[in-house]
Amino acid sequence: MELNQIPDLNLIPDDGCINEHSNQFSNLNIDSRDCMIPNSSSMHVPLGSNTEAQNNRHIKRRKVLTNEERIAVYRVLLQNVVHGRLKRGVISIKTRNCGRKRVQLDTTLVQQIPLAKKTTLRSMATALKTSKSALHRLFKIEVLRRHSNTIRPLLKEENKIARLKFCFKMLESASLTHDPTFKGMYNVVHIDEKWFYMTKKIEKYYLLPDEKEPYRTCKSKNFIPKVMFLVAMARPRFDEQRNEIFSGKIGVFPFITREPAKRSSANRPAGTLETKPITSVRKKEMRSFLIHKVLPAIKEKWPRGALDGLIFIQQDNARTHVDIDDPEFCQAATEDGFDIRLTYQPPNSPDLNVLDLGFFAAIQSLQQKERARNVDDLVSIVVKSFEDFPSDISDRIFLTLQTCMIEIMKKKGSNKYKIPHIMKQMLLREGRLPTTMTCDLALVEEVKEYLNSLTSPGVNSTDANSVRVNSADVNSAGSNSVDVNSAGSNLAGSNLAEAGGVRLREDGHNAKIKILNLCIGSQTKLFDEIQTQNNIRNESSSESGVELLVGLKISLKVCVSKYTSGVEFSVQFHSSNCLI
Repeated sequence: MELNQIPDLNLIPDDGCINEHSNQFSNLNIDSRDCMIPNSSSMHVPLGSNTEAQNNRHIKRRKVLTNEERIAVYRVLLQNVVHGRLKRGVISIKTRNCGRKRVQLDTTLVQQIPLAKKTTLRSMATALKTSKSALHRLFKIEVLRRHSNTIRPLLKEENKIARLKFCFKMLESASLTHDPTFKGMYNVVHIDEKWFYMTKKIEKYYLLPDEKEPYRTCKSKNFIPKVMFLVAMARPRFDEQRNEIFSGKIGVFPFITREPAKRSSANRPAGTLETKPITSVRKKEMRSFLIHKVLPAIKEKWPRGALDGLIFIQQDNARTHVDIDDPEFCQAATEDGFDIRLTYQPPNSPDLNVLDLGFFAAIQSLQQKERARNVDDLVSIVVKSFEDFPSDISDRIFLTLQTCMIEIMKKKGSNKYKIPHIMKQMLLREGRLPTTMTCDLALVEEVKEYLNSLTSPGVNSTDANSVRVNSADVNSAGSNSVDVNSAGSNLAGSNLAEAGGVRLREDGHNAKIKILNLCIGSQTKLFDEIQTQNNIRNESSSESGVELLVGLKISLKVCVSKYTSGVEFSVQFHSSNCLI
């Protein structure tokens, strides 16, 4: 083929007689520097106007060769072809050193910079006396990494101990000796409150170059309309084929009220019912929502095959929350054959509640994808987001909760840990996703020894008639017991299963221990056992009091009430040398 027969390939990119020899050069990587091709960047391409030039400046175009440049490439290749192949060395594959040397940055200097100067690349470059582009290159090659830091709750030593005991109590008691495994948590309903806002102060959108930017207004950025919701969530249940049996979604309940409009406006006449948020939620409102909304929803949606056991409602330690021995709640929770009880999670521990751990963030991200114009729209959007949330993701959050408990035990109750990722979605696809997490036996033994090494709260004295009151700790059988020893005398109460916690109060020389949320079968049976052992008479049918003389200086009183689910031990010390 003659060179003058090469067609204009810019006009006919796929046809022409050059395709006859395309099979000879299809596997070649051509370096234009070996072919002495002129630089196309030096060629002037006329544009229609300055505006068109500015618009095309940011468009990355493919390099197109002219006919003369194509002929030059063809001549070089034609001269070096032997039996359809290029000679060795025609096309260089070696990299060549070009440009100035890279300035090496001592990464040890980065650790010496204060954190306040490491928030942006610009401030960090100023502190290191280098350019921002140099730090950006280090960020691209992953020498530097971006980290988002959040403030975590301050934990005292008693908070850490309570977190450890809570995590330890969530282990199956039968598996502690060989293969510690967490409970399924299928009988726990997590509740919490959250504010949902009508909009955010700062929104990020992706727009076209000529698209109009949105204009948002508000009377005050500090008072954006918001509504508080009470969310109740349990763990979903699936069969062996991962078909959903129970979604675990008890309900989402907005704190709103409907009031008639006092004045007429352009939108509605006077007397029209308006939806207004309840901005101040007190214990009275919380009790009403629990009794009239949460409890009926649990009784309606709970699986009928799982009504033989206890159902716990886990809440945090907010002041507005209902006490676990509230008479009105306890009466409503035991109706219709249910046994529902309140329990507290450890103080300052939002990472031990699935709602704060991940559910609220997921619901809020779904809610922010819709635009709400008023309170009614916001309520409907939040409810729809709650119902549309996938149940399998909710189940994974419970597994994440168990992995967080393992990290808490590793850190001795601290919250300074990273949430572990075990690739749950991949395990679910492969059919290897566990329903409960397994804990290391050595870690469990270490936590048990650590808790036993701590000084238990009690009274110590050098007097011969000294008294030691041991707080209820979870033993291997998952039960609690209280022992009072004095001068050889011993009063051991019955094992009280699943005690919710122990509170101590020092008032002068009086020490008070109250065991809350006792899950005992019958309080009358417990009192009868104490009465039989000590030959004591009942004083009242509603509340029975017992006074027992232990030693010479100690008086013990056991009170059992039919309205509360707690047993109170009051020990009064007449001695002055008592240590709590």
